[in-house]
Amino acid sequence: MTKKRRRKIKRIASQANEPVITGVAWYNEEQYPLLLEHATDADQLNDTFDKWKVNAQNAMQQLMAMGQLVRPVPVDMHEMIAWCKAENRPFDGAARAAYVSARLRAMTNSETG
Repeated sequence: MTKKRRRKIKRIASQANEPVITGVAWYNEEQYPLLLEHATDADQLNDTFDKWKVNAQNAMQQLMAMGQLVRPVPVDMHEMIAWCKAENRPFDGAARAAYVSARLRAMTNSETG
């Protein structure tokens, strides 16, 4: 086995041992109306910040009870809206989830070096 191949296998094994973290979008109360205003699926969202927060906390607790690592990901609505435009994506649940995943990766990478 070549040295390059051993390094690749070691890197893959190392990544496989890393815990998977589930990111949960964490909105702030002042910007929550922007979510409702711009979301193409606003009819599927909680109509108030307080309702959203209770549901988000419950969802996080359920995920943690299943043994998942969960991390709230602070969301700036202006940045998320701009990201969706730059990515040419509708401002829907799938795009918001992709944005949160990208932010979580960036946060995790900046913490680990």
